[in-house]
Amino acid sequence: MLRAGFFIPLLATASLTLPPSAGAQQVQFGPATPGVCLLGREAAIGASKAGQAGTARMRQLVAQVAAELKPEQDAIIQENNALEAVRKTLPAAQFQQRGAQLQQRAQAFNQLRQLRAAQISRTKALVEQQIAQAIDPLMGPIIAARKCSVVFERTTTYGSNPALDLTPAVVQALDQRMPTIQFNLATPQSVQGGQ
Repeated sequence: MLRAGFFIPLLATASLTLPPSAGAQQVQFGPATPGVCLLGREAAIGASKAGQAGTARMRQLVAQVAAELKPEQDAIIQENNALEAVRKTLPAAQFQQRGAQLQQRAQAFNQLRQLRAAQISRTKALVEQQIAQAIDPLMGPIIAARKCSVVFERTTTYGSNPALDLTPAVVQALDQRMPTIQFNLATPQSVQGGQ
C-alpha cells in the first residue's frame, strides 16, 4: 500500500571529522618555505578533544533518534504487510480507507523523521561552529610565533613539508582552551524557525 522508497533515511553522519584520503603516498617534499604556513581547520576540529567529544555525543544523539523512530517505522511496515495480506479478502472501500489511514500515518512519521534529521544536521553545524570559533582567537599567537606571512588551508594542497603545518599546534592550544564540549539535540523550533 505504501509507495516504494517512502521512508527517508535518517542522517547517518555523526562524525565531526573528515575521512582520510585513500591511497595517500609518502612524498618527500623540499625544505619548509619561511613565512608559508598551512592549517587543516577540519582536521584540527576532528583531532581536538572537543571535536572527539562532539563526535561521540553526536553518535549518541543519532542512536537516540534512531531508537525513537524505529518502533513507529516497524509498526507502519507491519501494518502495511498485514493490510497487503488481507487485500483480496477485504471489501475495496474498507481496503482503501485503511490504506488512506496508513498513508497518513506514514506521512506523519516521515515528517517526524525529516525533522529529526534536520535537528541532527543543525546540531552538528552548531557544534562545529562553536569549536571553529574557539580556534579563531588561538590563531594569532600561533601565526606570530611561526612568523607566517600567509596561511593556506591544508586540504587545498597536494601535500607539503610537515614543518609548515600549524594544525598540531592549533589542536594543542584548542585542547587547553576547550577540553570538551557538551550539547543536546537542537530543538525542533530552532530547525523550523532557522534560529
